[in-house]
Amino acid sequence: MAVNVTDLYIYPVKSCMGIRVEEIVCTPLGFENDRRWAIVEKEKGKALENADMTKHSEPWHVENQFEMHPELATICTAIEYNHSTGQNLLVLTHKSRPDPLKVEIRNSSDMDRKCIPVGVIHGNPSMQFAEDEGPQASAWLTSVLGRGGRTDQEFHLVWCPPDAHCMCSADPHHGKLFYENEEKAFTATTQYHIMNKASLESLNDHIHEKAPEHVDVVMNRFRPNIVVGGCAAWDEDNWKKVSVGEESGSRRPLDMRVCLPAFRCIETTIIQTGSKVGTRDPAAFKAMKEARVGPDGKPRFGIKLNQLQSQSRKEKEVPVVVRLNDPVNVSERTRHSLKGVAAGDDLVAELKDKVVVADEKIVDGAKSGDGTVINVGIRMSAKIQCPDCRQRFDTQKAKDTHWKFIHDPNRLQEE
Repeated sequence: MAVNVTDLYIYPVKSCMGIRVEEIVCTPLGFENDRRWAIVEKEKGKALENADMTKHSEPWHVENQFEMHPELATICTAIEYNHSTGQNLLVLTHKSRPDPLKVEIRNSSDMDRKCIPVGVIHGNPSMQFAEDEGPQASAWLTSVLGRGGRTDQEFHLVWCPPDAHCMCSADPHHGKLFYENEEKAFTATTQYHIMNKASLESLNDHIHEKAPEHVDVVMNRFRPNIVVGGCAAWDEDNWKKVSVGEESGSRRPLDMRVCLPAFRCIETTIIQTGSKVGTRDPAAFKAMKEARVGPDGKPRFGIKLNQLQSQSRKEKEVPVVVRLNDPVNVSERTRHSLKGVAAGDDLVAELKDKVVVADEKIVDGAKSGDGTVINVGIRMSAKIQCPDCRQRFDTQKAKDTHWKFIHDPNRLQEE
C-alpha cells in the first residue's frame, strides 16, 4: 500500500491553534512560518517595570507557556495577504476579543525593535533573544491571557529573527543525534514532526478498551506537521530516512532523517478544538503510558525529523515544497522497533531456543533484565535508581559515576 501525506499543518505561534495547509515551502528552520512566534511572560517575582529588555539579562518563559496557560490553544492563527502593502500578515483572533491582532510578517531583523531574552527551549540555551512585536500585540495578548485583572502579568509576542535561531545540537540531552548546522525556530527539538493515522487509530482502540464511552482523541492534540496514511500502525517507529514529495523542475522533495522519537508529556492532555478547547483530557497520555513507553520510561508517539542538507548550489536554487497527497518514501529503516513489546518477546523466545550457553557461571553482578525486551540491560535487583533513566545500581558511587558520564549536561564541554 502506498504511503502518502493526508494532512499538513503549521503552527505560526507556538502553543496556539494550527493552520491546515494544502502546500507549504520548506526553509532551513522547518516549514515556512511554523513556530516563528512565541508568547512569553515575565518570570514570576521579578518587577516588570525594572526589566531592561535590551540587555538580554532576564530570560522570559517560552517552553512552559502551554503547560502554564492551556488557554493558548483557544487563540486562532491565520496568514493573510495585505493587498495594499503587498505583505503577508499574521492574524490572531480570540472569542473574548472583537478585534483581531494583525502583525506584519517580516523577513529580516529590525534593529529598532526591542530584543527580549528568552529562556531555554526544551533544554536548549542557544536561542539568545527574540524580537518583540510591540506594545499593541502585548496589550492584546495580556487582555486574553491575563487572569482576574492581575497587574503582575504581562505577555509579549516575540518573533524569531533569522540571526537568532536555535542550534539543535546545543541541547546536551540530544547533542549526539543532531548535526552542528541544523537549525530551528521555536520548535521543541527538531524542524519536523510526523505522525501516522493508523497509529492514532490503534491508540484510540486502546483507550476504548478501558473506556468504551470515551470519544476518539484527534490528531491535533499532538500538533504534528505531517500526517501520513497508507502504512501500518507504528510503522513509523522503524523509519530512519524519509522523503516526502516528488522531484520536478519547479520543486524538490523534502528529504529528512529521523532524529528521535516524539517524547510525550502532559501537554497532550490539552484539547485543541471544539467546545472543550483549552481544557484537559488525560486519556491519551494515560494510554501512551500504558502501551507506548520506551526503555527510558517516557511515552512515545510519532517521530521527530530534520531536513537533510543540500549539497549543490543547483539543488538549493530549486525550492523544497510539500503538498497534500504527496508520496512518502522510506529509504532506510531501523532493525528494531518500539512497536509493542510482544513482538520483541517473541524474538527473545526464538533466540533462547538457538543460543548455546557456555558452562561458565554468570556472576550476579553481571545479570540484568527479566526476560522482556523493555528491561534488557536493566539491573532489576539493584535498589538505587538513576534520576534520569531507568537504570539501577548497587551503590551510590556506581550511580554517580553513571550519571557523570551519561547524563551530566557539562560532559561534552571542553575543559
